[in-house]
Amino acid sequence: MKTFFLIVAGLFWTALTLGGDFFAINAIRQQLRAEQFPSVTGVITQNEIEITPSSKGGSNYAARLHFAYSVDGRAYVGDRHRYGGYTASAEHAESLASRYPVGAPVIVYFNPDDPADAILSPGVDGADVFVLFFLLPFNVILFGAIAALARGGRPIDDPSAPVSPFSAGLVALFVGWFLIVFAIAIFSGFDPGLPVALGAWGALGALTFGAAVYAKTRRP
Repeated sequence: MKTFFLIVAGLFWTALTLGGDFFAINAIRQQLRAEQFPSVTGVITQNEIEITPSSKGGSNYAARLHFAYSVDGRAYVGDRHRYGGYTASAEHAESLASRYPVGAPVIVYFNPDDPADAILSPGVDGADVFVLFFLLPFNVILFGAIAALARGGRPIDDPSAPVSPFSAGLVALFVGWFLIVFAIAIFSGFDPGLPVALGAWGALGALTFGAAVYAKTRRP
């Protein structure tokens, strides 16, 4: 029974993690591809903030935009601001909605192979990078478990030895990740700018590396 539970839990964790990875990486790929799209001028036709219940008892907010545009004389209506579709804080949704008032002209980037596929904001932003950052510990646990199985359950470190650089770096990674995610959630509602998101990766990398180096200098 225990083995069955571990297998089910492992499969669930794998599906959850790899599914999140695919979603995040595919959104970034689409955003980068959209930078090469041709563009036309369109107009915002609808603008509203959608509020839905969250799994934690709060609310999720999303600015729902509709825009009209024409390509080669054919009219289209789009509703995608960016690929990915991440939920955001109320402040972010309101800020986004205020940037696109009804009747305002907008630049629409459309797929030349499928003009109905169009967005308003191509390129990678902080939310795209932060999603990958958020998924980091899930991937560490997943691939760490795979590595442990490949080693036959043998520990990487000697349990009787002082803290190894690997263990110190791993602890620093998880603690640092939690603190950084908490800070970003408080100050930006899980929607940091690109410099902040890149800085989060840099800070966590420096913290992890520094902890590993410090542990190495402390070993006899």
